[in-house]
Amino acid sequence: MENLQLLDVKNDYLFKRIFGEDEEIFIDFANSILNYPEERKIKSVTFLNNEVNKDSEFDKESRFDVIAQLNDGSFVNLEMQMRNTGEYEKRCLYYWAKLYEKQLGKGEPYRVLSPSICIHVLNFNFFKEKEEFMVRQDKCVRTSECESHPRKD
Repeated sequence: MENLQLLDVKNDYLFKRIFGEDEEIFIDFANSILNYPEERKIKSVTFLNNEVNKDSEFDKESRFDVIAQLNDGSFVNLEMQMRNTGEYEKRCLYYWAKLYEKQLGKGEPYRVLSPSICIHVLNFNFFKEKEEFMVRQDKCVRTSECESHPRKD
C-alpha cells in the first residue's frame, strides 16, 4: 500500500491557495459558515489584493489571508490563525475596520459602504474565557468589541 501523506490545510500557504484561488471552494465554505437563506446565498466572488496600503511610513502594515468581494457587493475577509497571541480580539476588530475603511474614497458618502464580514478559522478556543458570548443560530454574537456569525454544530 502506498504511503500517502495528507497536507494540512491550516498551513498558511495552502490555506491561501485553496480558499483564495478556488471560487467554488470559497463560495461553498463561506455559504456553509454564514448560513444565509437561499435567496441570499453567495453566487459569485472576486478575489482582491490582500495587502492593505499604508497611508504613511508610520502606519501598521496589514495583509489579509483572503479578501473577496461577493456578488451582492459585500466584502469577506477569511483568516486562518494557528495560535492565540492574547491580542486576537483586538486584531479581529482591526482587520474588520480595515476592510470597512478601505471601501470609501475622498468625498464619497457613507451610504455606499457595503457590509464587511470577517470569517476567522481558529486553531484554538477563542471564546473559552470570554464572559460576553452566546451561541444563537443566525444571530450575531458579541464579545466586548467584535461581532461574528457563529456556526452552531
